[in-house]
Amino acid sequence: MNVTGKKSGNCLPTKTDVRRTGIGGSDIAAVLGLSPWRTPLQVWLEKTGREAYTPDAQALERMQWGARLEDIVARHYAEVHKAKIQRVNTTMRMPQHPYIMGNIDRAVCMHGTAPRWRDQLGRLTGAEKILEVKTAAASALSLGEWGSPGTDEIPKHYWLQVLWYLGIAKVEVGDVAVLFGGQTYREYAIRLDEALFGDVVQFAVAWWQKHVVGDEAPAPMSAADVLKLFPADSGRSVDATPELRELYFQAVALKRQIDEATKKYEAAVDQIKVALGSASELLVDGRPVVTWKATAAPKRIDWQAVAMKAGATQDMIAACTVEGQGTRRFLLKE
Repeated sequence: MNVTGKKSGNCLPTKTDVRRTGIGGSDIAAVLGLSPWRTPLQVWLEKTGREAYTPDAQALERMQWGARLEDIVARHYAEVHKAKIQRVNTTMRMPQHPYIMGNIDRAVCMHGTAPRWRDQLGRLTGAEKILEVKTAAASALSLGEWGSPGTDEIPKHYWLQVLWYLGIAKVEVGDVAVLFGGQTYREYAIRLDEALFGDVVQFAVAWWQKHVVGDEAPAPMSAADVLKLFPADSGRSVDATPELRELYFQAVALKRQIDEATKKYEAAVDQIKVALGSASELLVDGRPVVTWKATAAPKRIDWQAVAMKAGATQDMIAACTVEGQGTRRFLLKE
């Protein structure tokens, strides 16, 4: 595998090309099974080129706003500390394991020195600290993952990302500048724990060799993972372990509660609809709390009728009909 991200000819590698060549700071929490967004299987699918990372619309918007605000937050950090900060556009790689890599947001410059990644030394020189910039919703402050300013109490996936960069760069401290809700600014400080970093690297090296080099899929961690690996069932049966039996009975009990709650909900909604009649809204204290309005009539193209009007026969239509893959339907039997 080409771990440099370089391509032959005049084509320059894209960010996706480079990301595929190793485990970066945004990957390590997922590799360890500690990311709220991605699983080890998703990382494996991306690194082996089986699937590109495609964020959903909400995640994409969050990423776009984060990118727009990053420079503003970084400049504010520099003003607060009267420090000079600089981007480091080079991908940092551990010399002994080139697929252990990282791309930092900014470096805080030592006095009179420009930060620079040096491949031969395997370290970032001229940097007093690493600076990572984050944006978060205002509600994130009340969820308990972000602690008091100045501490290292940040969400574990961000903490691991900063540790990853510190260990690769061989820099002792990483500051995390965070803007909450576009109006509340806080800073946190992460110190390099060399022993822990060594343990994480050891795990990552073994993971890369087994799953990427060895092309062995990691164990699924979610139903979505299972469907990526096994979109169709095999037809075989599995005997329930004691743990699966317990989960089954829990699921049955919860389904009964959901069914009962659904019946009560539907009965309440039915009575509200009866009371509304032809009205469009229900008001509580002058505020609309329920709407019942007609949607636009859906339209669809009858392509079979179009084909027949164009002269296609039923046999031609049948010959051009492609059978899709069915989906796996989960049924819980009592």
